[in-house]
Amino acid sequence: MDHMVYSPKLRLLDMHRDLSAVADLIELCFRDQMDADGVAYIRQMRRLAQEMAYPAVLLANPPRVHFSGLVWEENGKIIGNVTLIPFVKDGKPVTLIANVAVHPDYRQRGIGRALTARALEVIRDRGNRAAWLQVREENQPAVQLYHSLGFVERTRRATWELNPKYVKAGALSEGEVTSLGARDWPQVRAWLEALYPPLIAWNLPFSAEPLRPGWWPDLQRWMNGQSVRHWALRGGAGMIGALIWEPSRLSADILWPAAAEVNLVPLLTGVLPFAVQDLRSGRPLTVNLPVWVDGTALGTLGFQLQNTLIWMEIPDLG
Repeated sequence: MDHMVYSPKLRLLDMHRDLSAVADLIELCFRDQMDADGVAYIRQMRRLAQEMAYPAVLLANPPRVHFSGLVWEENGKIIGNVTLIPFVKDGKPVTLIANVAVHPDYRQRGIGRALTARALEVIRDRGNRAAWLQVREENQPAVQLYHSLGFVERTRRATWELNPKYVKAGALSEGEVTSLGARDWPQVRAWLEALYPPLIAWNLPFSAEPLRPGWWPDLQRWMNGQSVRHWALRGGAGMIGALIWEPSRLSADILWPAAAEVNLVPLLTGVLPFAVQDLRSGRPLTVNLPVWVDGTALGTLGFQLQNTLIWMEIPDLG
């Protein structure tokens, strides 16, 4: 890892005075890539920035989100930012580096590199030994930068979104759509955990146990104001796979497919029209899948690719 010369232009983020300017910068740099959740994130930053001006409001309603990171300031103007997000992975604290943004007028000056290098030092000084980040596959200059700082690629994942109004019937799959029973769960759980391994599940809203079918889990979810829906696709040789719907507070509800690799597309082809008809919510549906899943087949069903992200890690900051 590079050790940089400290610049007086680079400093820690001050939530009380920087949030509004950082929100403007992130929006400027990423607005062409921003989905509804990204827009909501910017809105949340601006709302918190306004509340920071009124201590009485903060005392009555302490912020649930604490923004941490670094900024680069030129002549009183914030032109660079990096956000640090704490997580726990395998029982150990790690940090996700996000929102590495540099104003377009100040790029190609090493500011992004300096921000990221300093962020790694801050993470290490805070006692975290591992740092993670996500970068869009098409952003090759950033990929090369992170490689040069010691990051190694761990996996690539694609996020697909479907507007239920535009769901299309794919090629007919053999099999029958049925309910999912408690006896099916061991196999379904094994498929889920293979598709969403610990390597990536720690930063996804994925946990297998809350998705379990059965009357007792249904009762517990009902008591907690939660819900999930299950569908199974069965053929002559048994269960082909299962599809689970989970509501989300974000802009799209979540689909969790569970099947062997070769059956993922047949599962979605066979179950998706039934699931959309059952749900009737009209909310968009999102699914996170490995990049090897057939994108052409997903497009035929009506899914649109939102992004392909490369997960990168420095496993030991020294």
